[in-house]
Amino acid sequence: AALNLTKKGAAVRGDFSATAEMNVPTPEGQAASPVVLDLSGTLDDKKDPAFPDLATGGGLSRVKGKAVIGLGGTSGQAGVSPAPDGAALAFNAPLRFSPEGIPQPDMNAPIGMTLAWKGDVAPLWALAPMPDRRLSGLAQVDVEVKGSLAVPEYTLSAYMADGRFEDGILGLLLTGIAVEAASSSSGESRIVARVEDGQGGFAALEGSLLPPEAPAPGGQGGQSNPGGPGVPRIAARGHISHLQPLHRDDLFV
Repeated sequence: AALNLTKKGAAVRGDFSATAEMNVPTPEGQAASPVVLDLSGTLDDKKDPAFPDLATGGGLSRVKGKAVIGLGGTSGQAGVSPAPDGAALAFNAPLRFSPEGIPQPDMNAPIGMTLAWKGDVAPLWALAPMPDRRLSGLAQVDVEVKGSLAVPEYTLSAYMADGRFEDGILGLLLTGIAVEAASSSSGESRIVARVEDGQGGFAALEGSLLPPEAPAPGGQGGQSNPGGPGVPRIAARGHISHLQPLHRDDLFV
């Protein structure tokens, strides 16, 4: 790890970096899985190419940088080399410094953060203490945070395809798992999911959570919401067709 700061008057500038590697034991008796981290960033009042819309100047400094986290990477003198299936984080947060150089976050200045991960969920699932249950499949997660520290705004999207779940204790097998989900700070969330049993059966689900309807002029809002005004609206529908996920002789579904 390294941290370099310089102060001139009320202005503080610098840069920082850190590399780390941890061996996380898996519950299935497999070899320990290395988790690697590569962090770097700067502290200054310059424009950030990753977040070009964020204002600078006016006595405002920004701590900004990026981090990469991955499984199965290696570290050495040249730093950390995360595995391809890693998470990439970019961040930009506002700070103000007193004449004595004491930092304080600016709660009302704009912030920026993005998080992106894409890869196989199996290495992550292997870290969970559930040795008789296995989950695999390709997944992708994207998160964006805007607004301010006082009132953050976020959007999140997640996808999964070609998923497979096995429960050795229950004799449960689900294949063809596909999930698409999205959520935001506006209060709206949606999910579409489908699972199969490998024998032609399947189950499908579609659902949404919507924010309460805004009251109409005169206070007559939420008339289409059975729960009344101020209550989130929930909608869901699903379909099951010949789904037989259990593979055991003593139980049948």
